[in-house]
Amino acid sequence: MRGRSCEDTVYSDNTSIITLAHDLNLQVIAEGVETPQQYAQFQALGCEFGQGRLFAHGKGFEENWPFLQESQPYFGGINNAASSHRPPPEAAA
Repeated sequence: MRGRSCEDTVYSDNTSIITLAHDLNLQVIAEGVETPQQYAQFQALGCEFGQGRLFAHGKGFEENWPFLQESQPYFGGINNAASSHRPPPEAAA
């Protein structure tokens, strides 16, 4: 788009997506919020939730494995997908 900055385009795209979600009576989660400024922008746009490094850093496989094990009924087949990448920590011992 000529004459528009990247920031303008991103803002416009986010506004459109958030408006569409709200028109469909959906709540919106802002993904990848890393700065207080981004948080404020998404709040101003009407996002109900946010996630990203501003709130918490990601966890590694070993830290997430117990959660994935407990959550298997909710995320069907997670053991098969996870074990194809790396064995659980206790299997390595």
